[in-house]
Amino acid sequence: MAIGNSHDGEISRRAFIVGAGATAASVAALGLAAPSVSAAPRARRRVAVFGGGPGGLTAAQELTERGFSVSVFERHAVLGGKCRSQPVPGTASGGRQGLPIEPGLHVLYGGYPHMNPMFERIPLSRRGSVQDNILKVQADDMGFVVQFVTSLLKAVTPRKGFDIREAAMVKALSSFAAELPQVNPADVALIVSKMMAIITSGKRRRSQVLENVSVPQFTGAEKLDPFTSFVWDEAWGQFGNALDTVSAKAMANGLLRISGWFGTEGLYDQRLMGIFSAPTNDALVRPWREYLEKRGVRFHTGQRLVRLACSAKTIDRAFVRDSAGRISAVDADWYVLAMPPDKCATVMNPQILSADPRLSGLAKYGKEPFAAVHLFYYKRPDLVAPMLHSRWFWAAFEYSDLWPFTFSDYYGDGKVRDYLTVDVGQVQRKGLLGKRIPQMSSKMEYLDEMKAQYGRFDIDIARGLARFELGPQYQFGRDGRIVNDEPCFTHPVSGYKYFPNNDARKIGNLFFGSSCAMTSTEADCVDSAVEGGRRAANAILDAAGSSASPAWVRALEEPSPLFRPFWDEDDRRYAAGRPNLFDVVSPYRA
Repeated sequence: MAIGNSHDGEISRRAFIVGAGATAASVAALGLAAPSVSAAPRARRRVAVFGGGPGGLTAAQELTERGFSVSVFERHAVLGGKCRSQPVPGTASGGRQGLPIEPGLHVLYGGYPHMNPMFERIPLSRRGSVQDNILKVQADDMGFVVQFVTSLLKAVTPRKGFDIREAAMVKALSSFAAELPQVNPADVALIVSKMMAIITSGKRRRSQVLENVSVPQFTGAEKLDPFTSFVWDEAWGQFGNALDTVSAKAMANGLLRISGWFGTEGLYDQRLMGIFSAPTNDALVRPWREYLEKRGVRFHTGQRLVRLACSAKTIDRAFVRDSAGRISAVDADWYVLAMPPDKCATVMNPQILSADPRLSGLAKYGKEPFAAVHLFYYKRPDLVAPMLHSRWFWAAFEYSDLWPFTFSDYYGDGKVRDYLTVDVGQVQRKGLLGKRIPQMSSKMEYLDEMKAQYGRFDIDIARGLARFELGPQYQFGRDGRIVNDEPCFTHPVSGYKYFPNNDARKIGNLFFGSSCAMTSTEADCVDSAVEGGRRAANAILDAAGSSASPAWVRALEEPSPLFRPFWDEDDRRYAAGRPNLFDVVSPYRA
């Protein structure tokens, strides 16, 4: 691959070749089957990947292990995309790393079929794989349930040393639970009926009905009593989803994928879920980069894709800009966009859209401004983990209490002992102080709103607070207000047609390798990104005429064994003009 640097109107070119690097021995050492390495014709094996998140790194790994020369370009100073962590400048001392911040907590579900095997193939420098850097909640482990119930029982028993966190948890849960008896039982029956119908609908109803209606439209949310509607909105809104913009089909795929089709496809390592055992850069990104560099992958951080030159339905060249504003040309045989859809949309020029009009849909994805903020304490804070029934905040996680090491030994100045991250949802609402997040112009405004919201549960979040940081996706726009530069995206109603399909592309050497591509999950999650990276790699193998074995991907629109009878029955019912078997309470009529 060649990069030409353009500065002051002059273009200088320097060529570099990215070798295939080490053999597949390190993969085989993990007990996994390494892909057969059969390079594409030598003149057509240069790949430029734009985006260094899980999708881009997956595409790089699948291709370099099959003999391709790969270079990865990432606009941030660090790799990882929405899975990255990065140090807060000026917070490191005594040989420690800076205090880490990240876009938000990543729950790693055991039902993810692409992510888990991929992580198993990323070796650690000592031994084992990235999978060993995951703290696991096993399918047969009820300890977390017992601990939760015990906390509730202890909280209502007066005793010396009463923990304010337990009291706050009881107050939060009680506030929510006290209102549940007001829910109309008929509304509950309607919701259960509709949710069962959503996950058991066959391919025909999914593609022709669920794809084209929102969740509230299919469930008949307008029929709910006002209070039930409020509770329904609270339950889903804490996740940041605007249900009126999300297709019912997308919800079905998300529920089934996270659950591993309710266990029928197996839970990886019998894990229900897990989180990384350290900041994501240490647990995932650094080992991944080290492995890929050993295999010959070249990384270029701080390089933002700004233009794709297209002619005759072919990408001729790409252009990237560094932090100093210098423009460089990137020459490759194959180009992979492993970026969020809104970032892909910025380089879709008239030539590209004329060649493939479908790509105009990249600008039409729904956005979910989900994010996180970070609080660092001198001593363990008196905070509650789940913030139910609050104005914005869905959940808080005390990383320093979960990670298997002493936080102050490795991060910060040695005085900061605890690290709490708070995932934020429902940001479309005004806060208690009267502003939405996009109307704020400083971190202190944000912190003041948090103080007010936590104060409703008698929690003083400022007590012992050493530092407050916004997530790295938060930036301040030209008007000085907070902007979420990296929102999650949602699958909008009738949005499946927008998803780029690598197997039906119109531009022969342009591929999409993240969760914005057509995948079996249709969601903005790690598993979908890994699947997107694999699908891009497989399409390149096919286009290059490579005989290397393709990476495994789950078939699109394919039910698990448990659901196949329901899907087949629903296809018959749909052909006969009948509602889904479970859609018995006010059946949906198109």
